[in-house]
Amino acid sequence: MKLCASHCKSITVALSLLSLSTACGAEAIQPLTQIMSPQITQRTLANGIRVVVKTEPGIPLVAIDTFVRVSTDDESTRDAGIASFVARTLLASTASDTPEHMLSDINDLGGSVSVTHEIDYIELNALTVKDKFTNAMFLVSDVMRNADFDEASVERSRSDMLSELDQSDSDVFTTGYNTLKQSLYGDTGPAVSVVGTRASIKRIRQADLLQFYHRIFVPTNITIVVDGDISADDAVSKVESYFGDMRGGFKHPVAEHSVREHAPDVLPVRSEVPNLAEVGVMVGYEAAPSTSEDYPAVLVADTLLGGMKSSLMFVNIREKEGLAYSLGSFYNARHDSGEVVGYALAAPTHTDHTTQSTVPSVPMLKKLIIEQFNSLKTAPQQASDVARAEHYLIGTYLVKHERIEDRASLLGVATINSVYGADFDTHFADYINKVTPADIERVARKYFTTPSISIVEPATRTPALHLE
Repeated sequence: MKLCASHCKSITVALSLLSLSTACGAEAIQPLTQIMSPQITQRTLANGIRVVVKTEPGIPLVAIDTFVRVSTDDESTRDAGIASFVARTLLASTASDTPEHMLSDINDLGGSVSVTHEIDYIELNALTVKDKFTNAMFLVSDVMRNADFDEASVERSRSDMLSELDQSDSDVFTTGYNTLKQSLYGDTGPAVSVVGTRASIKRIRQADLLQFYHRIFVPTNITIVVDGDISADDAVSKVESYFGDMRGGFKHPVAEHSVREHAPDVLPVRSEVPNLAEVGVMVGYEAAPSTSEDYPAVLVADTLLGGMKSSLMFVNIREKEGLAYSLGSFYNARHDSGEVVGYALAAPTHTDHTTQSTVPSVPMLKKLIIEQFNSLKTAPQQASDVARAEHYLIGTYLVKHERIEDRASLLGVATINSVYGADFDTHFADYINKVTPADIERVARKYFTTPSISIVEPATRTPALHLE
């Protein structure tokens, strides 16, 4: 779900909300369901397509968000990254629309159409004015059913993806995180980059994209969210008219999640990057997926750990020790897996306060990050600290609902990726506020057991990847 560090928007606004809640009490941000209309209707068409309608009277725009379930298990080593490739070229053309006509059709909607790919789904978002709703639904259905992947667009997307892969090779954060995921998951799905590899992206052809598209874009994999000033009956009727005769499909199996056994005293994996003037340390633990009932408690635990300015990592590593110019934690939860990661980027050396000598930063950063994780297991959290973290989470989640297209997206993500379904979006505050200090200690003891550690540092000789 979209609640990890990479998705957190507008921290300044969120902190303002947090300050307001502290001054005025929890009531300042409690009525989340009053701001996010609770008028939610859910239907399932005869062919298996799920339809979720959120009616918001008086809103001049309508958002149509279409989700297609996909996972790295749908890809092989040969075609790794193909789901991302499909998403990038999905709007290029259809059997009846050339790239030029497609662009014109999108512009005529008076809004926007975009496609994004996350590890669990491909999301097609269409935003339009109310009187263009029918036109938007036609365009969405045409793309979902008749995309033909224009060759020139395929080659442009290929070039873009190869460039991204080149850039990620030199990015400290991305290098460290990719290495950490390999340590956590080996060669299984969660460790695979959604962008694939240079070899796989060079190998994929238009025919491969079409084959994958027709296999994955089927009714039983599709959820459609409509948000705006439209009745549930009208919205469902329109979806039925454009998608009701769509056939074919399969259901992704629901994986039973269990934390993998890791050998004790796992050695850090080190990555060396040429011309690097900093070091990066990441400590990660496999945690609950977004479909687990532990998900809300792990969200709060991550916020206490390093998700806000008053978190353990900020106070004990940055403020007390003066280490790291960038640090924090994030919880990346997917449908079938998840991990909580604490990270710090710092200068390669620092001054030891005791001896006043210059020492390497990596050993101290590694030790301190692990200590913060362990403190959640061994030191009971104060109720006031837990409440502060909950207020922060609720505030940031509320900020994410400012735009109607984001409200539709978050509702859809909850529907397909939460054990609580759409209710997790509309009653997010209720689920978060139920988390107690005892819950924090419970999930910390359950998941924060043996860490995986990734270290990125300047190359001393030839770039290499090796074990400590």
